[in-house]
Amino acid sequence: GMFFKTFKPKTTLDYGCGKGWQWTKDKLHQEFNAPLPYMYDPGVSGIDQKPHGLTFDCTICTDVMEHVEPEDCDATLTEIFNYTNRAVLFSIACNPAWKTFPDGRNLHVNCKPEEWWFATIKRLKPAHLYVWLYFPSFNGVIKFDPNR
Repeated sequence: GMFFKTFKPKTTLDYGCGKGWQWTKDKLHQEFNAPLPYMYDPGVSGIDQKPHGLTFDCTICTDVMEHVEPEDCDATLTEIFNYTNRAVLFSIACNPAWKTFPDGRNLHVNCKPEEWWFATIKRLKPAHLYVWLYFPSFNGVIKFDPNR
């Protein structure tokens, strides 16, 4: 909630929103006094279209990046940054998931330490963006301001 209170977005992208029930059923955006986000998830029919040509005040991306193949990570982060005019919120798990794919691979295919995410986001973040980075394993938020 603090992210929405701080940035007061008129438009938000939820990149990797799952089924989007947090918005459509639970109406979480109303709790934050924010409009319904644009929902995108490549694995969910009906909301699997990328918002081509659109940009948003803010983007939220929770429990997504640890599922992105390592070789696609830079491109995915860059894409998220390119959709965003003001601020991005990431929540990233750095530990293995409880579940595995049928072939035995862990669902968290991009399980990296917090320091790796910190350095990678710092390297790729455009100068104009705020980025808030949460880790479930870490009590607090790492905030990147513009020009840092």
